[in-house]
Amino acid sequence: MPYCPNCGSQVKAVHHYCGSFGQALSEIADSESNPPMAIEINRRMLNTARTARQSLYTDAYTYYDRYRRLLAGAYDDDDISELLSDTLVVPERLPRLFELFCIFRLLRGFSDEGFRLHPIESGSNPLASLEGDQHTVDVYHDRSGELSFHVPLLELDGVEEDYVERIRHIQHRHEELVDAFLGDDTRHSLFSGRPDIVFEVYDSPRREIPVSVILAEIKYSDSPQTFKSGLEELLEYIEFAQQDGYLTDQDIESRGLLITDGVESNMVAPLDGHITHLSAADLPAERFSTHWIPERLR
Repeated sequence: MPYCPNCGSQVKAVHHYCGSFGQALSEIADSESNPPMAIEINRRMLNTARTARQSLYTDAYTYYDRYRRLLAGAYDDDDISELLSDTLVVPERLPRLFELFCIFRLLRGFSDEGFRLHPIESGSNPLASLEGDQHTVDVYHDRSGELSFHVPLLELDGVEEDYVERIRHIQHRHEELVDAFLGDDTRHSLFSGRPDIVFEVYDSPRREIPVSVILAEIKYSDSPQTFKSGLEELLEYIEFAQQDGYLTDQDIESRGLLITDGVESNMVAPLDGHITHLSAADLPAERFSTHWIPERLR
């Protein structure tokens, strides 16, 4: 293993940044038998840099001092507050922040199974892409990825039951009234939506047909009623997920993951184990349940 030139620690397979200075380590290839000496910055060095005549050293002191105070949580300092205001992107809604927290913890779950984050091209649809020895995983947030969850109303063509006729009448009246009230068109469907997160698992970098999909629904709530509605939504997504036909009619493994903010459940993955519930309190653990990851990836 190579060594970090900043802190002297060995660089592991999944260790991409130095914990001391944040330097990217992907290009480091120093000899294992000759690790570099760790850099220790003492008070005298800092004082010398602070009082130096050359701006290179005074600027270095300013940045390092600011970095040290940032790590210490001195957010009330004027320059730290200004720095965060200019650079920190904070979602306006707490549920969105909660979703992002869950996503990054789930990515950690894949990392624990030996997957590596892979750079994605600018403008790509996936939020992240992971690569293992035999599989590639594309991760989508608020996107359907290569899947479709839309079931058009024409699926009822040829069905003459009274209940179906009433559905058609509702949709027709809805179309007329939306046009009358708002002047807008409507797209009728039996089902339409998408889960919060889509994981598409491929057994080839060519990404032809997924061998597994994981659909995740995230609820920023500790309400059992919200749990029930989220679980129903998740089952609908699994049932109606399509790529050249419904996935449930093909040899494609579908798993569901429901994450809540504290709902207590009796089991993590009951019945056939294809639906998993995790509470946000479980995610910060060093290792949390991986029932939601298909067995072929574990």
